[in-house]
Amino acid sequence: MRQVAVGLLFLSLVGSASAGWAQRRGVSADSAAIIRKPTKLSRQERRELERRAAEAEKQRAAAPVLSAKDKEVSEALFVDGVKYVTLEDYPKALD
Repeated sequence: MRQVAVGLLFLSLVGSASAGWAQRRGVSADSAAIIRKPTKLSRQERRELERRAAEAEKQRAAAPVLSAKDKEVSEALFVDGVKYVTLEDYPKALD
């Protein structure tokens, strides 16, 4: 009886693992064409993308330049924050 139950369990598990589950399905030709097909942007969309890129570049360029002392203080505060987050210093983290 036990062997029959184990056999049925095995068959049900093997039967549920069909080829669709075991193998990755290939990309159909239609979806592959859609993926590879380049899209043309309108003039307005291109200008908007250029404006956003320029704005992002300005923000990167406007990042403050820290002195060595400011950089050291910033790194120390970051390390202390990481210690508190990981609860290495639990009593101080509660304060």
